[in-house]
Amino acid sequence: MIEYYTNRELADCFGVKLAKWKRWSREFLPPDPLGGLQSGYARQYVPDDAFKVMLGGHLVAELKFAVPQARQILTDLKPWLKRRNFHFDFAGRRQTAQGAQIHVTRYRIVIQQARSRAAVFRYEVVGIIDKRHITYQGYPAYQTLSVEESLVTAKTPAAEFHGQPGRLLEISLFFEWVRQKLKA
Repeated sequence: MIEYYTNRELADCFGVKLAKWKRWSREFLPPDPLGGLQSGYARQYVPDDAFKVMLGGHLVAELKFAVPQARQILTDLKPWLKRRNFHFDFAGRRQTAQGAQIHVTRYRIVIQQARSRAAVFRYEVVGIIDKRHITYQGYPAYQTLSVEESLVTAKTPAAEFHGQPGRLLEISLFFEWVRQKLKA
């Protein structure tokens, strides 16, 4: 069964001020089909809407992207997020993982911005399969087994990204955090 949430419920659930939540929802979701400012209907959110708003807010508040950049990132990542099941599946349409993706325990995304164009991004996705504590030459260390994939959404030369710092989005941990908050 699909649950619906109000602005106030979600703002309280995620520990965000109500005004900020409403601003983020206006920025990252399309207009409410049932209501407007004067309609008398309060907007209702499904869990996928809440995830999208919180992810957009996280990109702005924590990773320090501008709102238009965060919107572009959400647009760029939408197909990948759907393929990797970062959505709430009430209809039973979840895609099964294939290949090495079956073994991935969590994903992280490094987001790089093109040097000369503010709204062009490259995404390096790392799927962590295993991470072990080891001793390397007498020092404690980690050994990580992972798969990587690059998501390039625009025909931009690699040189545009060379030397640009990346911002880390721990997408699996973030999605799980949203899921846990909505359950509580």
